[in-house]
Amino acid sequence: MNRRHFIQLGGGLFTSLVMPLSFIQAQSFATPVSAENVTLFLQVSEFITDKSDLKLILAQRALSNLWIDDSEFMDKLRELHATISQSGFPNATTFSKSLLMQNPQIADTVKKITKAWYLGYTGDQLPYTVSDDVRFVTYTDALMYRPTLDVTIIPSFSREKPNYWFNPPVHLMNQHS
Repeated sequence: MNRRHFIQLGGGLFTSLVMPLSFIQAQSFATPVSAENVTLFLQVSEFITDKSDLKLILAQRALSNLWIDDSEFMDKLRELHATISQSGFPNATTFSKSLLMQNPQIADTVKKITKAWYLGYTGDQLPYTVSDDVRFVTYTDALMYRPTLDVTIIPSFSREKPNYWFNPPVHLMNQHS
């Protein structure tokens, strides 16, 4: 085997391996994340979570992930939006207590959207396995951290310098004096 033949064989092998992977990758990211769809998702999300400060980039990521998990998600989202609009309920609390939530498809769609915002991922974690269908949305902006953010830190993120926990807070030191 000469060098030219070796290079041609290597190039052909590389192309045959990379081309299918790039095609698969392009397909997996071909989602219906248009500006109109993201706006619709953000409106529904703000109603469901009762939050008006959700980030657009996270809405794009969550919508993309939810669509990858379920190719019919956009239809379900549009149906949920129409149901919310027609219901006339002023907030998520009254909507969640209504008979409309007894519709399994509506309830499931609400749950998936809520999970994406509060937990920061889509899909289902499978314990004790190496793989699952979880897709990342956010870590630090997951809504589950908001209720206690004034007294707890987001795990693995320090509000202070390294070893800040070594010395007790000043207000505790003053109590013992």
